[in-house]
Amino acid sequence: MPSRTLWLWLFVGSLGVTALLGMFALLLPRVAFEEELLGTSALLTAYSLAGLMASVAIARSRFLALAWAGAGLLAVSLAVWLLLVWGHGGMGWEAEELVAKSGGAFTVLGVLPLHASLLLLARFEGSVGKGVRWLTIAAACGAGLLLITLMWEMWDWLHYTMQEWVARFCGALALPAALGTIAVPIIARIEFVSRRESPDHSLGRFVPVRFRCPRCQQESDQAANRRFLCPGCGLEARVTVAEPRCVCGYLLHGLPEPVCPECGRAVEEKNWWRPKAEG
Repeated sequence: MPSRTLWLWLFVGSLGVTALLGMFALLLPRVAFEEELLGTSALLTAYSLAGLMASVAIARSRFLALAWAGAGLLAVSLAVWLLLVWGHGGMGWEAEELVAKSGGAFTVLGVLPLHASLLLLARFEGSVGKGVRWLTIAAACGAGLLLITLMWEMWDWLHYTMQEWVARFCGALALPAALGTIAVPIIARIEFVSRRESPDHSLGRFVPVRFRCPRCQQESDQAANRRFLCPGCGLEARVTVAEPRCVCGYLLHGLPEPVCPECGRAVEEKNWWRPKAEG
């Protein structure tokens, strides 16, 4: 079974387990471990979504080590949170605080590489998109590290005013990180559409074709992948020419080697775009 399909089935299975646990705890309110079951259900819901994002990053990212590191740290954080949910009754307050801080730290450390690997899926040719992406990753890392220091109270030796400014800096970095995360895929989509509409990157749309009208049999020269009217009878027609593209969207035209220069995937020779006019 392909790894991506396996991840998706695990995601669906975790949703089913989460639903059953939540329904069991809500419909039988006097059952033992009610709070623990509800807490486990909430954790599995949140981490199922994180697992889905991890599956996308692992299946498509060139930075597999980064994606796997994030997935592994999130798995550790889930185990720590479950330990807190099920074992808090037998812990002292100091132990509970230590476990909670550890869970928070592992969660942040898991989200950061996973977030970066997802942003690195976007393909940019212009400097604007690349700059926004790296600024977003840097801001997210800065906010995450400051958040960890605040959770672990590493700034106790500072004056209260300085601690407040650390929290302010954390929020100030989190804002561009959040907005940049939204902007990166939008910019990537804008560039993708622009590439497809450019004659240099969307050859199929401008490939000349010889069209013979099925109604009046008149032949005419037309351009592929757009509607036109037959000059003889006015019949509206369209000739579609498919463009072999890599899964990342890069046009496979005149490649010097059987490798996509955009994402590095191997390309079969039959998928290279070589119009006859180019010899």
